[in-house]
Amino acid sequence: MTAIERLPNPIPKMKVLSLLACSAVIACNSLCAAPLIVSDILETPLKSALPGTLECRYAGSIVALEELRSGRADIVVAAIADGNPLPEGMLCIPLAFECAVVVVNNSNPLDKIGLDELGKIFAGGEAMEKWGALGLSDAWRERSISVFIPAPGEGITLPLLRSVAMQGKPVREGAGIITSASQLETVVREQSQSITLLRGLAVPSGGRALSITSSEGLAYPPSVSSVFYGDYPLRLPFYVVLRPDAPAPVQDTLAQLLDNKVAAALAAYGYVPAPESERDLEVYFPEAVQR
Repeated sequence: MTAIERLPNPIPKMKVLSLLACSAVIACNSLCAAPLIVSDILETPLKSALPGTLECRYAGSIVALEELRSGRADIVVAAIADGNPLPEGMLCIPLAFECAVVVVNNSNPLDKIGLDELGKIFAGGEAMEKWGALGLSDAWRERSISVFIPAPGEGITLPLLRSVAMQGKPVREGAGIITSASQLETVVREQSQSITLLRGLAVPSGGRALSITSSEGLAYPPSVSSVFYGDYPLRLPFYVVLRPDAPAPVQDTLAQLLDNKVAAALAAYGYVPAPESERDLEVYFPEAVQR
């Protein structure tokens, strides 16, 4: 099998569609994708490794999966939110995860929070206003909660929180908008009363990511393992979906998608790649490794 020789460097900033509308369909001679993780991270290296075999077009996950079911596509890279069923009769291989973290200043004694509490902090209407509502005492009891969110249209971090913790409600009025990396670092480091929603697992200096409490009362910090196993809920999985009896050319395309260089490119852009053990082609198609 051909290894991927190069990746775009630097990786361009990618346009983002709405939550759950991100996918790629790869047929024998066709790549149909929404430009979230596909056009700059997947499409370019696939074309380099498999020259002359791919033609690209774009669609959402629902359309992509229907293309696969109908036989008009051979492989799909699709965003399938937790709680939604995986396609029946198909092989679904985890590729990567979009995730969000909630960060407070290091001086804040809070170390965990529930989804209901997150919803009340970030959503309009019945928003929590004081840190005391989260059980903090002494000087923190009457301190106001200062909420910061990514700029509208900057990725799916905010839509992900709205879907998982806010029941789709709008963000509270008066929330601060983060428009740059330098502003994010300043807010987290210097505003002790802040609580900030941000993308990925990297946390700016002076801040700490909160663990999320499950319905069973267990608190899970954001980490590669907790994201992969689904214990940490602020995540959106991306799967490679194909038929279990996929022919050799499709298996070769799968090999490129599961390649460590693609995983590294995904990680560089803030995604959480699936563990290498889950991206082992031999687990799914032993005969492909022997070719």
